[in-house]
Amino acid sequence: MRKNFLEHIVKLLTAVLIIFGMTTLVHAQQDEDPAQSAGAASDPTASVNFQDFRFRYLDLGGGKARRWYNTEGGYMLTPKLKLINELHYWDTDVSGQSESNLESLHIKAIYLSPGPSIGNVRSRFAVGLEWVKELGDASEGTSFGSDLISPFAGFGWQLSPNATLITLVQYFASYEEEPGVEEVSRTGPRVIYIHSYPSRNMWIRLDDKFVIDHKADNATSNTFEVQLGKMLSPKLGVYVDALYQTGGFDQYDWGFGLGMRFMY
Repeated sequence: MRKNFLEHIVKLLTAVLIIFGMTTLVHAQQDEDPAQSAGAASDPTASVNFQDFRFRYLDLGGGKARRWYNTEGGYMLTPKLKLINELHYWDTDVSGQSESNLESLHIKAIYLSPGPSIGNVRSRFAVGLEWVKELGDASEGTSFGSDLISPFAGFGWQLSPNATLITLVQYFASYEEEPGVEEVSRTGPRVIYIHSYPSRNMWIRLDDKFVIDHKADNATSNTFEVQLGKMLSPKLGVYVDALYQTGGFDQYDWGFGLGMRFMY
């Protein structure tokens, strides 16, 4: 039976308003060009404050689809400690009927410090821990069905004033699963390239995500995302995403997204 969609939207908007209101308590000095600052908000190793509101449509194949609404914010609690929060809401027909629910809450703490230099290329080192609490129901297709603890580490390489390469690896491990859901043990190497265009207040991000599933004989999967964004003002930006699975076990076939970004 279809859940009360309006009830879940009210819950989501309430959570979003609480998170958005909390952003007024945190302010960081933004001395960079607006396009560089906005592009850096897509960089997990960057010291910036932001709040994103995003919609994604994912084609799951076989006539199934997932509509994914989420809010994501990053805040510098100290010059070296960054806190990321995400709240996800799914609307899908993967179970054979339309279902919608809050899917998961993500809290991520990142410690940032200067990294090694190679020639003229400087780097930032990031290490952290992500906690994922599922809120939906895997049997209805509104959750993956697992609570996770996920450590990660990586570097942000400043290739030029307008170009950054991020190399990360994260391990995903479940500590609690819904009945019938298999334990999660996955490693996720990831490479992100971000290039800003200050004269046009724009940025582009290329994001390659590789997954190794240790519970499925180390089966692999790879997805590729492209993001193109533009700052409409020093504090407000918009962007579009294109997503495609390039190989391996199925996650989705293709997708697209729209987002709005607020800088602080």
